[in-house]
Amino acid sequence: MYRLEAMKVSISDAFGLLHISRRVPVGQHELLVLPRPRLLQQGLKGAGGALQRHSRQQQLQRQAASPLIYGTRPYAPGDPLNRIHWRATARAGALRAKETEQPGTDRLLICIDAAGGPSNAAAFEAAIEAAAGLAKRALELGLSVRLAASDRQGRALEAQGRERLPELLRLLALLPCNGDHPLAALVQRETLHLSPGAGVAIITAQPNEQLLHLLCRLRSRAVQLVYIHGEADGPDAVEQWRRQAEAARCRFTAVGVLSRRTAEGGAGDVADANRAAAVI
Repeated sequence: MYRLEAMKVSISDAFGLLHISRRVPVGQHELLVLPRPRLLQQGLKGAGGALQRHSRQQQLQRQAASPLIYGTRPYAPGDPLNRIHWRATARAGALRAKETEQPGTDRLLICIDAAGGPSNAAAFEAAIEAAAGLAKRALELGLSVRLAASDRQGRALEAQGRERLPELLRLLALLPCNGDHPLAALVQRETLHLSPGAGVAIITAQPNEQLLHLLCRLRSRAVQLVYIHGEADGPDAVEQWRRQAEAARCRFTAVGVLSRRTAEGGAGDVADANRAAAVI
């Protein structure tokens, strides 16, 4: 989020005899730069294959099953009226829609680590791009996506369908890196709402033993650990976490923080911002 507070206005005559420059307040103008999805090579391989293996009969059974209501979200234009949660609407004073969980394996939970503060800004940016890439690919495959973050507000959003991608990107763009709760606690809480066959993607730059123990308990699920590493994390550290994740029967993907920045430099960053602004 960029906020334009003031701009410099210069006026001069054709002969260069008069030149006036003044700083003019422009009020509050905001520019939201959406993250660019980073496609991961191993991302959603298991979830997409499971979805494609479903027979037509299983799809009809899922459609006939009653979805489980486990929360609410702000009402979005186009939501059917029967999705409105009237009690939550009365409490909030604004329209709220039901968050439902569809039974079956056509669902992906993405948990992103939002801890570390300003010192972790580069890794957090790479984590945001990885989460955007996973969400984009999942929606293209027809999966229902739930995005949950370990920031102080505990933000989360449920989406299904390609048209819901901008909502997920907006949540990621506004997500602060101010988390103060363990990522393992967020993953454990979120997986309680999942059906047994749903997939889980965990994105973090700071894996720890607590998270590793949780991965071992989630062996029955299709879990993918996305490890964000920088130059300070050598190949040995990446290989160590790869072995531990694979020992917990968890798919592992390593994403470097400085690989794209080093290749493109400042011009690449400006191009990213221009492309994002064009999308807006």
